[in-house]
Amino acid sequence: MEFVDLSRELFHRTPAPPSHPPVIITVWDDQETKYTEDNMTSSWKMLSISFSDHSSTHVDAPVHFDGRPGAMSIDQVPLKNFYTSGICLDLSRVPLKHAIMVNRDGGGIEKF
Repeated sequence: MEFVDLSRELFHRTPAPPSHPPVIITVWDDQETKYTEDNMTSSWKMLSISFSDHSSTHVDAPVHFDGRPGAMSIDQVPLKNFYTSGICLDLSRVPLKHAIMVNRDGGGIEKF
């Protein structure tokens, strides 16, 4: 079985809901600062990432909306709840903003 990850990419200014803070990715250290310890000099590049817990691909845990005792936290939700079988359609030949539907006569995809 092949898995295809459909998670949204997380990048600087990833679109977020209007009421949530934006995704901010900035350079924290850019290797210009040198650190010396025990006669060894090193440097590194680090990024700082700040984002809302609702950024990118998000799933609410049942406990988020179910106040009953024992409602599952996200780490308790079975992994099988996060994937399913699917199909892949190559729509590269269909112009943008066109409606599509399956031709039930076996002729492929109709565009409108």
